[in-house]
Amino acid sequence: MLIRHIQQDFHKNVSEKIFLENKGINRYRVFTPFLFDNGDNLKIS
Repeated sequence: MLIRHIQQDFHKNVSEKIFLENKGINRYRVFTPFLFDNGDNLKIS
């Protein structure tokens, strides 16, 4: 599946504020709008 299709599915089904970055074959980093109490971003790889 192309990253473009995955990102479109995320935007349609979850949130427009979630973005994906290709980090290699079948590896993606997910950028979310979620913050911890100390201001750090929630990172998902």
